[in-house]
This record gives sequence, structure tokens and C-alpha cells, in this order.
Amino acid sequence: MGLFEEEEEESSHRRSKTEMVCDLMLAISKGSHRPTKIMQKANLTWNALLLYLNALAVNGLVWREERGVVSFYHLTDKGKAALQAYLTLREELGSLKLESIDTKDLVNKLKAPPGAPPEEGERQMLVARLEGSGYKILSDMVKGKSGVEHTFGVVAKDKEGVTHGYVFASQPDEQIILGLFIRQLDTGFKVHVVHRAEATRNATERAKEYGIELTKLEKSRVGASEKRVWN
Repeated sequence: MGLFEEEEEESSHRRSKTEMVCDLMLAISKGSHRPTKIMQKANLTWNALLLYLNALAVNGLVWREERGVVSFYHLTDKGKAALQAYLTLREELGSLKLESIDTKDLVNKLKAPPGAPPEEGERQMLVARLEGSGYKILSDMVKGKSGVEHTFGVVAKDKEGVTHGYVFASQPDEQIILGLFIRQLDTGFKVHVVHRAEATRNATERAKEYGIELTKLEKSRVGASEKRVWN
């Protein structure tokens, strides 16, 4: 199941499924590893707990440790990064009342982070480079697990069958990286950012943490003209 779906009733108030999943992950991060403890700390029903633990495990966000007949759940590195991304977004977007807005609406807001379209020749240069490495170019319009459609600058599948999504940006910042991390979770793609200006320090650190690759285009002067080249 996707992590970004419609809201549903929980206890005496409404929480989105994303909020319930993140409350579950937060409970694990704070030391509640047994299912019953996680259920209590995250304020979930038993059925909801089993459903979300399964979804998190399938998506590689938690792993299960067996001790005899008792199961213990832990966050993977990917799960820790996802939780941190959510907590950071909740803090930064607090003025938008993140806790009460529809999660699909949140994905729609974040699916096209601020950036810039490719300059003349940049997309063709990227496509030529990928095709020269044996990549197959795919449609740049992709529907994520949430049902939201995402648009990339280029989408390509490598020889190992891994799909890569490339986004062009003038200068990546932390907000762009956070938005792309959610897009990466929703599509399952390996996301790359092709940029011109140097990425900010925070953006570089976030990209490394979330497994997003940054590729800088450099200017090369040929005679009286300039062209972009890969670094």
C-alpha cells in the first residue's frame, strides 16, 4: 500500500494515514519495539498496527527481529530518513496546518519542487549520455503509489532494471531535496538532480542522507561561446 492516501477515522479525531504511520515510526524511534507497546504509544488499533507495520516492512522502512516467539520492530536507515523528513516538513510547514490537510494535497504541493526547466541542449545532452550508457528512456510522466502523477525532466531504466528520475534545478536547496525525497518514496525511483549553481550545504547533506544524487553542470568556454558540460 502507498503511504500517501486518504484520511480515515482514528479514535475520537481524524488523523491521516501518513500521520498514523509516522506516529508509529516515532514510537519505534523512541524505544517502543514490541507490537503492543508500539500500538499503545502510537494510539492505533491492533488491525491498523498490523496493516501499517506490513506496509513499512514491504517498503524497507522497518525490519523485524525475532526473539523466540516475540517480534521486535526497528527502523531501517531508510525509515529513519523518512521519519526525519516528515518531522522536518511538519515543522517547516506548520503555518499550513499540516496536521489537518489532506495528505494527497501535501504530495501535490511537494511533487513539483521549485527549480528550473533545462536550458537549451541540457536535456538532449543528458539523454545522449544515458543512451550511450545503455539506459532506456521512458515517459517522463509517472503515477506514484499515491495515485499522484509526477513529472521528471528525464526518466530512464538502466541495464540492471533500476528506474532513475532526473530533475533539473538551478541551485538545489533543502526544500527541493525534501520534496524530491517524498517523490522518490512515492515512485520508487532513484532520483537525481541536475543543477548549475552549487548546492547549499544543507541540501548536499540531505541529498546524501536520502540517497538523492546531485550532478553539477559546468560551463566550458569554446572560442567566444559557452556550453554546459558534465562535471
